Amino acid sequence: MTEIEKEKKERQQAAAIALMDWSRWLVTLQPAAILAISGVVKFDQQPTLGPSGKTLLILSLASVVISLLAATFTLGGMPTVIERLPSKGPDENGLYDMSIYNHLRVWQVVFVEHLFFVLGIVFFSVFLCISIVYHK
Repeated sequence: MTEIEKEKKERQQAAAIALMDWSRWLVTLQPAAILAISGVVKFDQQPTLGPSGKTLLILSLASVVISLLAATFTLGGMPTVIERLPSKGPDENGLYDMSIYNHLRVWQVVFVEHLFFVLGIVFFSVFLCISIVYHK
């Protein structure tokens, strides 16, 4: 292995570890978010929670669950990616272009993980804003 390949492997390993740390953090945080959303559903038995509020809570919960599943896919698949570093395939320009679970690329799984994490936050934030307006 040349010096350039060694340096590339080290950089990609550092990126993979950072990605796994982020995914680990999400896997730790998101069950708490699921419990919080479920608690709102369970304890907020008020008739002021209209269909839009319920829909936002369901969308928030679904988004967090999808993000959690994607984060666990990332954590489960990254060791095989790290074993194959540095990326060498003609269509692999870096860590995110490498295959994970045969047919998926790392970027695809991570995109789902991040997108639905953000959507969960947005849906829950809109729910909170609507709830504040209704309770005044």
